[in-house]
Amino acid sequence: MDLPAGAAWQRALHDAVLAYRLGPGDALALPGFHPQQHHPAAILATLLAGATFVELTPADIAARPGLLDEQPITTLGITPGLCEALRKAPIARPPKLRQWVRSVDEPLDWVAWNELVKKNDLASVPSTNLLVDAAAGGAVLFSTRRPGSVQALALPAAGQPYTLFDATGSGEPAAGGAGVFVPTPAGDPKKDGWFVLARRGTEFLWGGTLAPRRAGRAFPAAELAERAAEVPGILGACVVPIPTADPGGRWAFVLLAFAGAPPDGAPANAALSDALADAIREDLGDDFLPDRVTVLPLYPRMQGRKVDAAWCQRQYSSGFLAAKAQHPVFRRLAGLRGLVLGA
Repeated sequence: MDLPAGAAWQRALHDAVLAYRLGPGDALALPGFHPQQHHPAAILATLLAGATFVELTPADIAARPGLLDEQPITTLGITPGLCEALRKAPIARPPKLRQWVRSVDEPLDWVAWNELVKKNDLASVPSTNLLVDAAAGGAVLFSTRRPGSVQALALPAAGQPYTLFDATGSGEPAAGGAGVFVPTPAGDPKKDGWFVLARRGTEFLWGGTLAPRRAGRAFPAAELAERAAEVPGILGACVVPIPTADPGGRWAFVLLAFAGAPPDGAPANAALSDALADAIREDLGDDFLPDRVTVLPLYPRMQGRKVDAAWCQRQYSSGFLAAKAQHPVFRRLAGLRGLVLGA
């Protein structure tokens, strides 16, 4: 997707002033924030403000917590991972810290975040929510600053016209104060609307995404399945999103790889699982590794040339797929099919 230079400049300037509250001599650090989603716009915003972007990773902070004191950080981004690390090993509040930010599309564990605030002396430090869309050039949502507050409130970014559309997919504007956020005038509710907002006073409450996502980012299920099917010994694959009981309604993504009736001398399931993980890591990166890889000694149901994803979802969620993989009748049927097909 093309991003006009003027739009990128304007959005970055808005982010510097309204979202990150940066000025000359300030410093911004976003340890653990997704580099493709957050860093391009954040670095440009930092440069326009005459500030400094401090490159830190959660591993750096875990190894040397004093790094936050050594750097003149005025705005700090905190991810769930860094939140967990600072809960376990609290640190003194960095001396120049004036604000901390949280990505509102990340799962929100209320207990953990409030514990972070108490243990790390952040009760008097204002916090802000952000939702950054790299394709838009910066923050699409932000929130007013509240000292020590952990919440899921948000406001549309300054200068961004928008419409809330009905969440049923009718293409009509929402009848009430809740609906799918779509930038206007060029936005298409069927293509550009992917998260729900509900009005709460003068702000909005983040309502999550319409389809399962990984921390607000679309999970490349089709690309993952295509790459998995290229691994020797795999006949087809699909990705199934499953809800978890984790706080914040996190989704997990399971890669189902169908190996059919393995011939003599074929790699075991564990070896195939490792080969799949290595292939995904090499071609797509660690961020796109599924939460679980399951290799099944079965043949998939096909829809054209692709595995039927809806069938996989039903079979996996009901437990039928796991039961079939263990049942001797289905395993023998797979072996018979392999003999017939010459597999």
